[in-house]
Amino acid sequence: MINWLEEAEQELDKKKGSKKHSARILDKKFRIQENYKKNNDKYDEFIAKLNELVDRVNNLPIEKKQPFGYINSKEKKIETKQSFKLFFKQ
Repeated sequence: MINWLEEAEQELDKKKGSKKHSARILDKKFRIQENYKKNNDKYDEFIAKLNELVDRVNNLPIEKKQPFGYINSKEKKIETKQSFKLFFKQ
């Protein structure tokens, strides 16, 4: 049987563990932000080219775009105040 002291110590260890976990999450979010800032222009350029390609495919006659169909995209905001594009077939 665990006594009250051991229970209190285990509770304290759990809280310390969750603080470490929170710090790791904050660190990861910070590194994502830094990476996004560093690569933002490249990402925007890539997405612009991808949008051009999607527009070209969508403008083809239906018999020529058979494997693709109509491709749609939407922007999705994420927790780290960034956004990304989702491309999907309709």
